[in-house]
Amino acid sequence: MYPTAIRSSCHGFSAACGKAGASIGSYGFSVWVNNPSFGYAGAWFTFSAISLATIVLTWFCMFDNNEGTEVMDNDFKKKLMDEDKETRDSFVAMKDLDAQSSA
Repeated sequence: MYPTAIRSSCHGFSAACGKAGASIGSYGFSVWVNNPSFGYAGAWFTFSAISLATIVLTWFCMFDNNEGTEVMDNDFKKKLMDEDKETRDSFVAMKDLDAQSSA
């Protein structure tokens, strides 16, 4: 989960990383299949092992937020207020949205 103010940007970055991984995997599969020492079976077992390793990694690195998005948003705002003026000003839209939602 990401704070509301940066959620869409972070989801876009996550999607881009997934697409880059798919491209690299497709390229790697074609290279390994054409390698006589690997072939289809070697490439399949290699990428299966990588997939299983990432399942385990994902399971143990899952973000667990039991507090809700409000607490996470407030923590993000506190961190933002501790930054320099330029960084704070880049999130002026967030303040405007807060003002509109409370009105």
